[in-house]
Amino acid sequence: MRCSPTSPGSTCCSRSPAVSICSTSPGASGRARAGRCRPPASKPAPKPRTPSPPWRSFLLGLTTQLSNPKTAVVYGSIFAALLPAHPSTALYVALPPLIFLIETGWYALVALGFSSERPRDAYLRGKAWMDRLAGGLMGLLGLKLIYHALLEQAP
Repeated sequence: MRCSPTSPGSTCCSRSPAVSICSTSPGASGRARAGRCRPPASKPAPKPRTPSPPWRSFLLGLTTQLSNPKTAVVYGSIFAALLPAHPSTALYVALPPLIFLIETGWYALVALGFSSERPRDAYLRGKAWMDRLAGGLMGLLGLKLIYHALLEQAP
């Protein structure tokens, strides 16, 4: 029977929804009787996870990154704001490998750093400010684009 303050003759063990077994003996007077209350059945302990093989972790990270539209938006914004209007062929050839090296190096550093507790805790403490800073920088890039677009339209 579920504990309820309105159940006649019941003495609740707890008001918590996790503990819902009551004593319903005749003559219960609103106080729990010794041995009447039982805790809810406990959940079985979770099975320990076996570590994934490195290739599976790599493929998960790769598919996550390639399917993330935010990356394309960020690079598109940076390119639109910072690259010349007519880049040279050498720049077109150099950009993809350069981006690959930057992304690989950055995510390797992040994975290495966040595998330790102190850097992970420091990031979590400063995450809000880092997000604000990154958002502000993206906003400044957007303002630069607007400014240049207005300059081109001016007579």
